[in-house]
Amino acid sequence: MLTLTHYVVSGILALTKSKFLSVKKMSPSLASEMKPIVDDSLNDVGAIKAYDDTMAAYTSVPFVPDIKSDMSGYVVEKGIEGIFHYMAEEEAAIRNNPAKRTTELLERVFGL
Repeated sequence: MLTLTHYVVSGILALTKSKFLSVKKMSPSLASEMKPIVDDSLNDVGAIKAYDDTMAAYTSVPFVPDIKSDMSGYVVEKGIEGIFHYMAEEEAAIRNNPAKRTTELLERVFGL
């Protein structure tokens, strides 16, 4: 039986619990919580208007391919990737350094 922590590609990449959480459990709900905040922030700094102006100029050029993109969706996606990237780094540090297992819960979760 495979566990959450098994090696992929000759043991170089590991499917961590952080990655499992990001892919299976947290990403959709986290994205729905982040989207309104990202939308407001992009609007506040003028990024949406700048993007719309740029796309209007782009589409006025003949023979350019149509581009369909979602700026706030992209920002949310990259934000979630960043969150789980740093969670995975911290998880690796906890796994590799027993001194970082400072609570009973961390010891239970990461105890090998």
